[in-house]
Amino acid sequence: MIEFTNKFDCCGCTACYSICHHKAIDLITDEEGFSYPQINKDICTECGLCEKVCPIIKYKSEPKIGRPTIYAAINTNQEQYMQSSSGGIFILLCQYIISQKGIICGAKYDEDFIVKHSFAKTIEECKAFQGSKYVQSDIHNIFPQIKQYLDQQLLVLFSGTPCQIAGLKLYLRKEYKNLYTVDIICHGVPSPLVFQDYLKFIKGKNDIISINMKSKSKKKGTAIKIDFRNGKSTRQTIKTDLWNKLYFNHYIIRPSCHNCQFTHYNRTGDITIGDYWDVNKYYPNFHPNQMVSLVLTNSPQGVSLFNNISNSLDFIPIKQEESLQPQLQYPTHISPKRNEFWRNYQQKGFDFIARKYLKYTLYNRIKFHIKNIVSKLL
Repeated sequence: MIEFTNKFDCCGCTACYSICHHKAIDLITDEEGFSYPQINKDICTECGLCEKVCPIIKYKSEPKIGRPTIYAAINTNQEQYMQSSSGGIFILLCQYIISQKGIICGAKYDEDFIVKHSFAKTIEECKAFQGSKYVQSDIHNIFPQIKQYLDQQLLVLFSGTPCQIAGLKLYLRKEYKNLYTVDIICHGVPSPLVFQDYLKFIKGKNDIISINMKSKSKKKGTAIKIDFRNGKSTRQTIKTDLWNKLYFNHYIIRPSCHNCQFTHYNRTGDITIGDYWDVNKYYPNFHPNQMVSLVLTNSPQGVSLFNNISNSLDFIPIKQEESLQPQLQYPTHISPKRNEFWRNYQQKGFDFIARKYLKYTLYNRIKFHIKNIVSKLL
């Protein structure tokens, strides 16, 4: 049976939960909002399947060197580009699979803005999967549904973190030629619990109707944009940016992300996509004022996918050394204040940590507003 004493050894992929035929594994949410498997030893038959499908166990011994073909790429459809996080690659992959009567599985917000994996059979439904979510997705019961579709000989495109894809492939226990996978260059998955508190803090008395973690403007770059039911919206403010500060200061990332087995070029997905921030360092004339995607094709399946969308792209091949970024070299480092942060969060709540760790003070709010007024006048 799968047992661990260290939370660094569980990525929350749900493969063990999904493979257990005796329903001896429950997923229990801890005080940080992350799910972990709990074994019912009265039911467990010690068949060992849960250990065999665990990506943390499996990939500790896998090679860390890969030789993908790598591109800088951008969607030539301006509308699709603007609705996407970076270069707009994912929606093109969806279009191709949908055109082949296939099914897409990706992460979206539900009506309560909980991030969950679900299925789409139309391009309109796929639009909910566009854009970064920056929260660990709820993936309960998704793997068995994917297997059902695959066994029905349907094409399936699954998009997720590298550990989720690793867990899916190990759960399936055999290769499916009708399965296509897209992994993201992942910085780590933040806590769903803290995200809900962030939303409560942001909305006040207003209801939120949409969230865009990486909305675009005419200038290069992205920012969090939140729309409210009263018709108002807020973008790139000291308040909305609190989530990015929590995330990129590494206070709220799942412990296993600091021991990630997938921060290298031997990718789990057929295609890998992410932001290519350094594109203009190497290619200054390649869409200098736009967000460009880094695309890695890692398998024959990935090459086929890329070839089938290439007519809708502007792209250039790049060298591996030109694509280097931290999350392709080593796991996200753990904050030295992480334990202290969680003690304060659990004892004193979101308002307190916003002031102490994120400097959301009256002084800084006034300073931000003055700076914003001056920049508009100039």
